[in-house]
Amino acid sequence: QIVLDAVNLNCKALEYCPKEHQRFVWATHDIVVSAVRQSWRNLQYAERNYQYDREIVLIAMKQDWHVLNILNPDAAKLWWADKEAVLCAVEQDLENFSRAAETLRDDPSVVVMAVTKRGNLLQHALPGVCDNREVVLSA
Repeated sequence: QIVLDAVNLNCKALEYCPKEHQRFVWATHDIVVSAVRQSWRNLQYAERNYQYDREIVLIAMKQDWHVLNILNPDAAKLWWADKEAVLCAVEQDLENFSRAAETLRDDPSVVVMAVTKRGNLLQHALPGVCDNREVVLSA
């Protein structure tokens, strides 16, 4: 609890944690959540399984979608197929629509959100969704 209290005040407190305790600290969910709330970059220090933790990854993504670039490739692929994560990434950088999994580039609600902001993103949508009247009118 003392470590969590210190991290809640400032995640830099983890720099003073003895090396032999680092692995345990970065494997503790509440500590990782607190550290990632302070900076999305802290996810790179956490145990690898937290790269698949919805709560933690979305906290990081709301700060900066670039967190997907520091994840292992399997985790990144998972998040590029997650609707909430992709919407978050696309809101920060519209070009991210082209990086979304095909299933999301075929999802009318995701396509409408992207093409409403920049019509030429329709070129990255899958052909079937381009037949949707609402999607086309949004572009």
